Amino acid sequence: MNKISNLGFVLFFLFFVSLSVLIISTNSAYENYEIDEELIEEYKQSWVSNLLFTPSLTEDEYLITLSLYEDYETYGWNRGYDFKATIIEQFLYNKSINNNELIINDDSNEFVCKNKSSGTVISAFANEYHPLYKYVDYGYEVNVDYTCTQNEKDYLWLYGPIFYQDNQWWGFVLYEEDFYENYKHKNPELEVYAHQAKFVKRVSLGNIEINN
Repeated sequence: MNKISNLGFVLFFLFFVSLSVLIISTNSAYENYEIDEELIEEYKQSWVSNLLFTPSLTEDEYLITLSLYEDYETYGWNRGYDFKATIIEQFLYNKSINNNELIINDDSNEFVCKNKSSGTVISAFANEYHPLYKYVDYGYEVNVDYTCTQNEKDYLWLYGPIFYQDNQWWGFVLYEEDFYENYKHKNPELEVYAHQAKFVKRVSLGNIEINN
């Protein structure tokens, strides 16, 4: 019994030491990857200086935009109705631009778009201030509002909120942008959060068919 007890103690001791080393190693890795918020703020301001100018929504456009969202006063821009849209764009990425996987549109270019009302918040930097966030700090930072598909296999992330302007509806989609790589090359000490190195631009959705 004493030999068994001693063996158990030794195994426990070895496990404790191994766990302690792992924790120290992990903490050291995080310390080495520490994100400097001041550097990120400078990075953001540099991005702002490159934003496109776009006009604000008219009162009528704003009211039409509201028609897509259920009870804005209660839910804000978080409860949009599902809809069908025509998206004609040469490059549409399948969920993640990191995969470099393009969606091949069918001839109709019609997508069924469903509101993303739960799950992890997925963000990106738009190349303009969102028309609904023009007077909000970081109004160029937008989230996935809808997932759209033609075949229920390939899915497009549509960033929003979706809005109406110039007689058509608009959302934002991922596109290839070398701003982060160029900035990082000049500022190698910069570390950013993943979404701050992803970029979206507006894309026309045509005259959508709202399912409410």
